[in-house]
Amino acid sequence: LDAIDKILRSVRRNYQEAFGGVQVLFIGDLYQLPPVVQGEEWELLQTCYSGPFFFQSKVIQEAPPLYIELKKIYRQNEQHFIDILNRVRNNLVNDNDLITLNARHISHLAETHPENTITLTTHNRKADALNSAGLEKLEGPLYTFNGVIAKEFNENALPTELTLRLKIGAQVMFIKNDTGDERRYYNGKLAVVTKITPEEILVLPDGDSTPKT
Repeated sequence: LDAIDKILRSVRRNYQEAFGGVQVLFIGDLYQLPPVVQGEEWELLQTCYSGPFFFQSKVIQEAPPLYIELKKIYRQNEQHFIDILNRVRNNLVNDNDLITLNARHISHLAETHPENTITLTTHNRKADALNSAGLEKLEGPLYTFNGVIAKEFNENALPTELTLRLKIGAQVMFIKNDTGDERRYYNGKLAVVTKITPEEILVLPDGDSTPKT
């Protein structure tokens, strides 16, 4: 941010105002993982900064932004669970929260794998192996859809596999929010594939009664 600040002040020839007087909008979750700073980098940075977070930059210290907190939660609707999650985020977990969370632990889940279970893994290759194994168990033909990379794009930044393999009955997860008026889906919403044609794919979103394209 300090580098951006210096560049904007220089380009706009406005050395008195933060970011050269440009209005800047920051969007992010301050409760996510902290910035990753290599040891040798921090040896240099710690001589100028008290920490690696954006709000510890010189320009933010000089011109603190207006903070707006978005409180609407879309992925959960059970208030008790939402309250627990918020206490986890704020490091205020109590004994009752731990009892509630630990009660959901199923020791034999790895062997049984109930339908619609979501597995969190440490590496993409493990997730790919689990997805492929689940796809192989489904009957019916396998449909393959090849993505296209236009212009310059880093393949390591792909949000999903370039080649999409599906079968009817496969569980899928949306990785984008519906920006239309209907708001039919959101990032993280689950669905099951119900129909596949060369022109369209129909899925039944979790909690819905009508398949959607």
